[in-house]
Amino acid sequence: MSKPVFLNSKVVYHDNSREYHIDARGKDLASVMRALEAEDVAPVVQDEPSKEESRLPFFVPEKLAALGTYSISEFVTMYHDAVKGGAPKLAKFIKHYKELEVFDTGDLNKKETYEELKAYFGAELDFGYPNFAVYY
Repeated sequence: MSKPVFLNSKVVYHDNSREYHIDARGKDLASVMRALEAEDVAPVVQDEPSKEESRLPFFVPEKLAALGTYSISEFVTMYHDAVKGGAPKLAKFIKHYKELEVFDTGDLNKKETYEELKAYFGAELDFGYPNFAVYY
């Protein structure tokens, strides 16, 4: 911080602030302090799909990992939310991830796709085939 110095009724400021912000090696003290106070951050580890998650209908975990957008557990949660969200939400979800190749329905038609979903999700899928067919 600069301090005023009075010379011949004039106020002259001496800027000594740079002296206090440079360490002996000539580095900026603020960057040195940030480096000292930095927290160790653990790298994000892609979790391996459990057997339950890898058996999800139409799900291709390798494609999701290649996208790098969600972890497998996050995606599984989103999948379940889409199923619980009704036919419009589920159909939109499936179509979107089918385009990204995260889902592979093969050459199944609408009815076979619905039956596979119903077999896996059971009561969680609380709408019938006609409703699914309208949106998918």
